[in-house]
Amino acid sequence: MVVNPENGAVESFINVKDLRNEIPNWDKDNNVLNGIAYRNETGKFYVTGKRWNTLFEIELQ
Repeated sequence: MVVNPENGAVESFINVKDLRNEIPNWDKDNNVLNGIAYRNETGKFYVTGKRWNTLFEIELQ
């Protein structure tokens, strides 16, 4: 979700479910997205998950 920091309103959603296709041995019960970070200097997001062996760098358009 994209949350407005001024008022807490949800402004939009970001769907990253297709990233799971990039995770070897995907287990739908245990491999869930649970890590998101943003780097202001580059405008990029970093996404990982529970039991993922991969860190994804994504840029929103």
